[in-house]
Amino acid sequence: MGVVLPDMNSMTNTKSNMNMMLAAIVIFVFAIFLFAKSRSTPKHEMLSNADVIEEMKERAASAVEDARDKYSIELDYSSDSIEEVERILDKIHRQHREEPIDNAELNRLKLKWGGYVGEVIKRLRKAEWQLDSKIAGPGSLPVVYEKSGESFPVMWCLKRIVNGPEDNVWDKFNLLVVNRDSEPSGAVTFFPDGSVTGLDTAEHIKV
Repeated sequence: MGVVLPDMNSMTNTKSNMNMMLAAIVIFVFAIFLFAKSRSTPKHEMLSNADVIEEMKERAASAVEDARDKYSIELDYSSDSIEEVERILDKIHRQHREEPIDNAELNRLKLKWGGYVGEVIKRLRKAEWQLDSKIAGPGSLPVVYEKSGESFPVMWCLKRIVNGPEDNVWDKFNLLVVNRDSEPSGAVTFFPDGSVTGLDTAEHIKV
């Protein structure tokens, strides 16, 4: 009875196929790892200050369109136009009080109207948008002044919509931007939540 010898070509092909399958599996697993890592990375960590600057310009332009189309108000990026924004935010607050706005829409609203207020600040003062704040932390979108200090127009607008007249944006704009160079009546202290004490009125003013 003859001995059947293994087919060496067949064995070589099988081994080659197994190596190819193993390589494919490794590549697939690595791809899944990279995808999961990218999904788990906070969005703000993937943004640059340049991205934020461009985005907020677009948000401000959207606010101008909405003011004209929905409220028949012309916003011209002047300081006085912030009073018109205050009126619009008051209307949105009243709507929110009657029928609460969901978080996704609140986020869009704060970025849109806060973007406009920030762009007006930039026209009045030497300042620029940044992604992170030394006071309020990562992703808080401050407008940072060239000399020193920060303002938080995005947070102003959110608080105005949610809290109402107690967080009047027109008042904050005049106090913290227009009259920024005036001498306060006492020491000024800024807090991590964005509030400040020691301005002319000596009141605890939420910014």
